[in-house]
Amino acid sequence: MKQLFLLYLFVIVHIGWAQTGAIKGVIESEGKPVAFANVGLKGTVYGTSSNEKGVFKLENIAAGKYVLQISAI
Repeated sequence: MKQLFLLYLFVIVHIGWAQTGAIKGVIESEGKPVAFANVGLKGTVYGTSSNEKGVFKLENIAAGKYVLQISAI
C-alpha cells in the first residue's frame, strides 16, 4: 500500500510540473529581423533575448495569461 501511495504521489507531482509551455517567435521590424532584442513577460521573471536572426524562445512557462514585452535599441 505504501508503494502504491508513493507511485500516486509521484504521478500527481509529475502532472503538476507538466503544466508548462513555451512561447517562441521571430521579432521583425520593417520585414527585417531584430537581433538581440529583450523579450519578457510583464510582471514575471521570465525573459530572454532574440538571436541574430530575431528568433526567441521562452520555455517552462506556467499556464496563464501574460503580456509579452519586447524592447530593442
